[in-house]
Amino acid sequence: MLTTASSISLRPFCRGQRGQIVALLALLLAVLGGMTAVAVDLGSFAADRRDLQNAADAIALAASQDLPNSSTAQAAATQWAINNDIDLADMTVTIIPQSLPNEPNPKVRVVLQRDHSFTFARLIGITSATVRASAAAIKTSP
Repeated sequence: MLTTASSISLRPFCRGQRGQIVALLALLLAVLGGMTAVAVDLGSFAADRRDLQNAADAIALAASQDLPNSSTAQAAATQWAINNDIDLADMTVTIIPQSLPNEPNPKVRVVLQRDHSFTFARLIGITSATVRASAAAIKTSP
């Protein structure tokens, strides 16, 4: 008598396999959550870092236009920080005057830092990180 594949029962071979899909699904959900955290949270962190770097560059360039007068350079940096929605508490501006031979040109250095909170990375215990950006610009003679 010929037997076909449909008449052969696989049940004796699969008796100890019940419930494995639950463990596999839990593992896959954890992996998927981790991939989502990397994609969304790291993407938003990189975008925040890019925006902060653009603001630092703009502030340094605007302040360098008013060098060597440090008070007007500081005022320009403050105004450009406000224009770029930067909290003044998150900004450090350093005016370095001309000092030959070490500093042939006056320089302004801007450092920005602020906290960035994560959404999905909280699942693995990472709630926030500090985003930092810095820029420097000099004033040369025309």
